[in-house]
Parts: sequence; C-alpha cells; structure tokens
Amino acid sequence: MSRMDLLEHCYSSTIEWKGTRMAFDARYEVVLDGKVVGSFYSSPGMIEEAVMGYLAYRGESKSAVSVEEVRKNDDLDFTVMVKRSGPVEPPGWRDAPLRWELLMELVSDLSRSLSKSQCPFAFHIAGLYLLAGERLKRRIVLVDVSRHTAMMKLAGWILLRSSSLGGMTPVVISTGRLSSDAVEMMAISGVNLVASFRHVLASGVVAADRLGITLVSKDFTRKMKVFTHPWRLKGAPLAAKGGPSIEWSGKRADQPVC
Repeated sequence: MSRMDLLEHCYSSTIEWKGTRMAFDARYEVVLDGKVVGSFYSSPGMIEEAVMGYLAYRGESKSAVSVEEVRKNDDLDFTVMVKRSGPVEPPGWRDAPLRWELLMELVSDLSRSLSKSQCPFAFHIAGLYLLAGERLKRRIVLVDVSRHTAMMKLAGWILLRSSSLGGMTPVVISTGRLSSDAVEMMAISGVNLVASFRHVLASGVVAADRLGITLVSKDFTRKMKVFTHPWRLKGAPLAAKGGPSIEWSGKRADQPVC
C-alpha cells in the first residue's frame, strides 16, 4: 500500500460503537471447496491474501486459492467462499548477507510509513522489502489490527505472487512482537530475515533458531540486536547475555524491561 492507501485503510478500518470510535476487526469463516476449515479475525482488506496465508499455515492447502464470494452474515461476521486454483511454492529467493546499516534504513522507512498521530487506533504495520543486492526493488506495507494477521497477509501475498518474485532478497519488518506463528508463516513463504521494533518473544526466537531464520528484535538493553543465524547481517550487534534482576511477586527473575 502507498502512504495514502495506508491512511485510507486506517480510517476505513474503524467503527463507532455507542459513540466511541475504535479499531474494527471481524471474524472471517473460511469455506474451502465447500468445506468449512476454520476462521480468523482481521481488519477488512486483503482478505484473499489473509485466506492464503491462513490455509498455508494450517497446512490445509498446498495450492493457490481464489476468493469466489465474501458473504456478510452481520457487521462483525463474514463467510469467505474459496476454491483452489493451482499449485503454490515459495519464491526462489536469493539468500545473501546484508549490511546491518541497510536493515536499519529499512526499519526507519517502515517507522515513517504511518505515524500514531495519523493512525491512532492501535494498528500494527508490517512491511516486505524486496532487494536486488542493496537496491530496493519493491516495498509492500500493510496495516492490520492484529500483528498475527498482518504477517499472515504478507505470507499470503508472497505465495499468491511467488512466480514473479524469484531472485530477490526478502526482508520482513513488523511493529509487533514476533511470536512463533509469525516466524513460521515467514518460513512457509520462504522469508529468512525478519525484524521487529519490539522486545523479543521466547517462542519466536526458538522457532527462528529451529527454522534457520535470522531474527532481529530488541533485547533487555532496548536496542535492536540479532538473536539467531547472524551470518545474514554484516556488522550486526548480537543480543546481550543476561539481563536485569527484578522483583516480581516476591521472587527474583531475569526478565526484559518491557
């Protein structure tokens, strides 16, 4: 989405309830080839990409899908009729090291794409940056009320367009914490470098380590560091060991400052 598209999506993804303006999310039940396979919650927009990412993550479909119909059941509940449309594979990405400074430039770009003052309703922003060497070829940025669904939409976007994306190096950046499901969705779409503005989550870093993904997030120093597979980032700072001891419920714990 362009900046104007992001602003429009932010404004259109709100609802007024009893006089209070708030972020809008709805339940989308997925019916694949006539069979109900599950449901997810999402902001409106990019529903086909969300469905593709959802089905791929659940292992329900190894095919590309197309949305035939979205039926409105009520204001907060929809049924999405989907059919398979052909085989799908992750793109033939290029797996090459990047400079740490270049990653930080991309992080800054995402942070400038939509400010809290412009979109104050607690949306998460996720961006896919496609590089040829160190040159940015394409940027896809989206917003969603859920950090999980934002990553799901990115995975679906990649899988639905995989044939045209080969040969580039992908970088995914999120304003939300990277839990294991987000990391696994990136693995399904072949992305092997993910970064977050937020503090690291245990499930995400363990998943990234297991799946061979380079994960960048904040450690207890509140600075972005590399936690797993650091070879993909040249000159990158590694996560610090240890952490501050704090009192919690009468017990001492080693815990990040959040």
